[in-house]
Amino acid sequence: MKSIIGTASLTVTPPTVVSLAVTPTSSSIAKGGAQQFSATATYSDNSTGDVTGSCTWSSASSTIATVNASGSASGVGIGSTTITATSGSVSGSAVLSVNQPILQSIAITPLSPSFALGTAQQLHATGAYSDGSTLDLTTMAGWTSADGGVATVDSSGIATSHAVGVTNVSATVGSVSGSTTASVTPAVLQSVVVTPALPTLAVGMTQQFTATGTFTDGTVQDVTATVQWSSDNVASATITPVGLATAVSVGIANVSATSGSVTG
Repeated sequence: MKSIIGTASLTVTPPTVVSLAVTPTSSSIAKGGAQQFSATATYSDNSTGDVTGSCTWSSASSTIATVNASGSASGVGIGSTTITATSGSVSGSAVLSVNQPILQSIAITPLSPSFALGTAQQLHATGAYSDGSTLDLTTMAGWTSADGGVATVDSSGIATSHAVGVTNVSATVGSVSGSTTASVTPAVLQSVVVTPALPTLAVGMTQQFTATGTFTDGTVQDVTATVQWSSDNVASATITPVGLATAVSVGIANVSATSGSVTG
């Protein structure tokens, strides 16, 4: 009696993905920030593997966050969205919340200001945020000077000089600070007064003029010997480098004392 045998062909295929897990499952970033997601596949043979770079990534709301092919999500708007990884017909997801942009740095301008004793300098603080935006924080920042004897800074960012020297000035908002070095230089001449103001001379006579300078720190000094003297009508009167005028002929001459850009 012959044996009867039945056969079948069995094909074994590689394990298939049965589920995907996206991590972190819930996360939050500031607008302008980024979050790296990972996708782990569980296969039909119960093995697992990282498929972050081989699955397809998507965001439920691209106005809140976008996600690239590597699973890196970027916050572009405020709110929450679902980030999904897909492999074939299997997908997994996670929730991403995007919050208000965070302050990352503060820049003070002008950088390394220098101003004369007796004067003030307006400083400005500009904040740079995680989304690339900037904001004027001048009146919101807390201002400090490392050496108040040299200069102090008020709540509006105005630095007032007190003595010649250098001090470090900082602007702080929360835990973020920016700083610069402020230099106070010696007082500079602010105005010049020539006396006597309206003298009358006979031809051949002389008149000694005096130049008195007022400086930015409020001090007053005799600057007769350091200014440049001039007459606008040398035919009527001449004047020497030390302010001595001589009447040459009948007429009117205006006598000036100049130092730099300051004239009296």
